[in-house]
Amino acid sequence: MKIKFVIVLLLLISIAFFLYLSCDFEARMIDNSGLDITSLTDLGNSIGVNWTNLTKTNLTTHISGNFDFKEISDPVVIKKGNKYMMWYSGKDSHDSWSIGYATSYDGISWQKDYENSPVLTPGPYAVDQMGVRVCSVIYDENSYGAKKYKMWYKGLKLISDDPVADHDELVFQCNIFYAYSDYPNTGWIKYPENCPEETLLISDHYMDDTPELGKAVVINEPVVSGGNIVNNYVIWFTRYSDDTLQDNMKLYYSESSNGVKFEDENVYILRNTTSDSFYYTSNCMPALIKDYFNSDFVYKLWFLTQYENDERKAGFCYSEGALNGGVFSGNDEMSPIFSNKTMGLSDIMSPCVIRADDMYKMWFVGKDSNNSYYVYYQESH
Repeated sequence: MKIKFVIVLLLLISIAFFLYLSCDFEARMIDNSGLDITSLTDLGNSIGVNWTNLTKTNLTTHISGNFDFKEISDPVVIKKGNKYMMWYSGKDSHDSWSIGYATSYDGISWQKDYENSPVLTPGPYAVDQMGVRVCSVIYDENSYGAKKYKMWYKGLKLISDDPVADHDELVFQCNIFYAYSDYPNTGWIKYPENCPEETLLISDHYMDDTPELGKAVVINEPVVSGGNIVNNYVIWFTRYSDDTLQDNMKLYYSESSNGVKFEDENVYILRNTTSDSFYYTSNCMPALIKDYFNSDFVYKLWFLTQYENDERKAGFCYSEGALNGGVFSGNDEMSPIFSNKTMGLSDIMSPCVIRADDMYKMWFVGKDSNNSYYVYYQESH
């Protein structure tokens, strides 16, 4: 009798636990900064609009001969414990891009890891032989399997030596590829090893002087399917909205069950805007986090416009509750939230945002009046 009681009790506990996973799983997910969302304070949708404490960090280009001698770009930051980890793109004297790694304990003073950097380099296959640039990195605690560090990077392939349209540059194909590792600064493996395959085709006609093309951000949003919890990777990325290559970059959205092949559905996430809206203009270089507000989730997204009249502006939008097909809402009264001119810089590029220490923290690359590239930091709370 006691054995039967114990069996029934265990069965009831198992059923209750399964229902808990199915119904409340999303409320316990980990965002792309590695923070437990349930621990966040409800700060409201306005957080992330007003930014303060603009600081030039010590992260900049380096001495001749290093992979980041000529230019740096695309900072991506994760905080684990009390350490900030950054992956960034560096251009060498031959205009080839590789991916480096740096660490910090305050987000401002960084130590480059030249012993292991670059952590990802071009080639040896043609699909990314002309350069690799970081798009997005996550420490995937939601992943069911090993290889917790996951990277989606932009690979460049030369497809023509002849200029296109009014451009004088060589023509590239730009794809997003996938790599993974057990460690943040070493052991990165491109997928598959025998020759990387594109996870998403961004453009067949890419000019190397447009760094914003292909900038992406990825998060893992596991879902319950058939009674099992499965991975669901979501990507927001930039591509040209047509083939003219004329100031018409837009932000798009796609999903993947494994992170190595995204459905190319060409979903434009700001498609509910009107032609006179700030959000209707060309937008690129997304940064995104998932937060918790009023007992529900809110996805917050920052982006930049293309460079026009010596100015590049930053916009902000959000999507409450479910992903809603990737569609975001914007408010023209709150955007633009800043620009390179308001910061006294010649240009700004590639923002990255995380939630840490009860505030939002942003890093981006700025070009100063001396045409020097630095990573800058600011915060919102």
